[in-house]
Amino acid sequence: MAKAMVAAVTPFRNGSLDREAASRLVEFARAMGFDGLFFGSSTGWSAALSRKQHMELMEFAASQGGVEVLAGISRNNVDETLEMGRFVSDLGIRRAVLVTPYYHRYSQASMFRYFSLISSSLDLDVYLYDNPALTGTSLSLETVRRLHEECSNVVGIKDSSGSVKRIAELAGLGISVFQGKDSVLLESIEAGAEGGICSTANFTNLTAVIVHGEKEEAREAQERVKRVVEVISKYEVPVIHNYLFRRIVLGEAEPSSYTVEPFQEIHPSPELEEVERECRSFFKRRRYAEV
Repeated sequence: MAKAMVAAVTPFRNGSLDREAASRLVEFARAMGFDGLFFGSSTGWSAALSRKQHMELMEFAASQGGVEVLAGISRNNVDETLEMGRFVSDLGIRRAVLVTPYYHRYSQASMFRYFSLISSSLDLDVYLYDNPALTGTSLSLETVRRLHEECSNVVGIKDSSGSVKRIAELAGLGISVFQGKDSVLLESIEAGAEGGICSTANFTNLTAVIVHGEKEEAREAQERVKRVVEVISKYEVPVIHNYLFRRIVLGEAEPSSYTVEPFQEIHPSPELEEVERECRSFFKRRRYAEV
């Protein structure tokens, strides 16, 4: 059965983790029909978190009983990534997400070594994360195949390339594949993806409808997601996701003090109010609760 997961925002208030808001996000995800949450994603400020903030977020994630948790453990070097992996394992989390190394130019051989070294050192199920637009690197199909075959705990991949063709090719390797681009989620499931790990899931249930809804409503929800993504792509990520989460889920009229430095806050506009209407369009349908 396909899964709809939340690429969770990391709510901040005045520079500190907003635990109350984070708990509201988990409640929203449950009410909206999502199957779990990925904490420490790029939507969750992952590259901007200090080591202390990252660990605090993982402690919060581990405290959320009754919900499937994926833990983003990537730091900007091998030693700290291994430390974070062992930390989440000690907390009782069983699934970790590991993004490709970034900034430097890495060969496929170096990336294979990176993932195999870390995965073999951890007692966790590992999901690879390929997001070439943000990292500047990308795993080849052959490297994914080798990692899946040679590393027993490499069980899945989140692919955010946006290519449905690549989703089909990855699925053909026998590895669990999750789409990271909400605008092509339905096509990706039809191509063999096991679901999506979705950033818009922080403030709308549209991707849950795509995964779990009837055929026609899934197609309608996909068209709405495309319209939402078209607008929010004009804004800084993940500022826009935090803003819409606070507007729609928390009901804040004028969100403030919710970014990390140096990101700038977003303020209400007619364009974003229309996005909010799209996001709420399925809240009252079927089993999907209204916030």
